[in-house]
Amino acid sequence: MAKSLGISKIGETSFVNPKDVVHLSLVLSTSEFLLFVLTAILGGMFLCGANNLITIFVTPECSSLCSYLLSGYTKKDVRSNEATMKYLLMGGASSSIMGHGFSWLYGLSGGEIELQEIVNGLINTQMYNSQEFQLCS
Repeated sequence: MAKSLGISKIGETSFVNPKDVVHLSLVLSTSEFLLFVLTAILGGMFLCGANNLITIFVTPECSSLCSYLLSGYTKKDVRSNEATMKYLLMGGASSSIMGHGFSWLYGLSGGEIELQEIVNGLINTQMYNSQEFQLCS
C-alpha cells in the first residue's frame, strides 16, 4: 500500500516521491471533477421525471450545488472564487423566489404537491374567473 502511493519507509523515516504526490493530486482532482459533473447530470435526469413540487425543487438544487462547486474548482484563482460567491448568492435568491412561488401553488391548490392534483385544485377553485386574476393579466 505504501509503495503504491510513492511512500518509501526506511526504518522510522518516510520519504515521499514528489512525482507521485503530483500524480495522486491530479487523480484526486480528476475524480472530484467527474463526481461533480455526474451529480449535476443526475439532478437534471431526475428533474425530467419529476411530478411533484418537492422533486422539482430538490433536483435543480442538486444540479446547481454541483455547478457552484465546479465554478470554484480552481481554488487559487481569485476570479474563480469571486464567480463562485456571486453564483451562490444569485442561486440562493432564485431558490427562495421559487420556494415562495411553490408555496403559493401549494396553498391555492388546497395543499397538494402532485402536479396533476395541483392542476385539478386550481381548476376546481375557478381562480381564472376571479377578479384578482383579471387584475393580474
